[in-house]
Amino acid sequence: MLRLKHSYFIFLLYCLSNFIINAADFSQSSVTILSGNNFELGNDRRRTELTYESLNIFSYGDSFFWLDVTSPFKKNDSDRNTNLYGEWSPRISIAKLFSLKRDGLIKDFTFSNTFEFGNNNITQTRAHLHGLGLDFNIPGFRLFSFNFYVRDNLDQEGSTFQSTMVYIYPFKLSSHNFLINAYVDIIYADEGNGSTKRETHWHTAQQLHYYI
Repeated sequence: MLRLKHSYFIFLLYCLSNFIINAADFSQSSVTILSGNNFELGNDRRRTELTYESLNIFSYGDSFFWLDVTSPFKKNDSDRNTNLYGEWSPRISIAKLFSLKRDGLIKDFTFSNTFEFGNNNITQTRAHLHGLGLDFNIPGFRLFSFNFYVRDNLDQEGSTFQSTMVYIYPFKLSSHNFLINAYVDIIYADEGNGSTKRETHWHTAQQLHYYI
């Protein structure tokens, strides 16, 4: 079972996301369930992941929230752990704030933020990222953005830098509609020291959607 504090935490996030959806000019949410074997990271070789994602666009910015729940259907006698990890990325649009034209290559300039959070039975993850972002007008892409942050990991010593590129590309094959969305995170310097040190690294994820 999830720990009780996890349940309260999810409930508060659920209430917050519903408030945001009701206030947004545009909102899109999804729930995904993935299951697989032979994972090299972590102790569980077989995993099921439940992912909730929510994109909201406001009058003066946008917000993207996602939450991963690993092994959400774990039984009491199982050796698998139920873990949580999520990110919330609210941004303020300079172009919308000052009514600037957005018909050039650079569509928008943003104040970008990301809050990372997660925990399991052993450790917790917390980080605050603050910086600047650029949204581009690129033909064919629904979204193409690049954000550069100062990254403060609350569970490690010191700060470092991170960049995040995100894109959404819809396309058609015959009469069938598809969409590819992806992100690439790059952390440019080591975090922490000793046994807790995390070296420079990057990670990415891609999704291919087919509209039925």
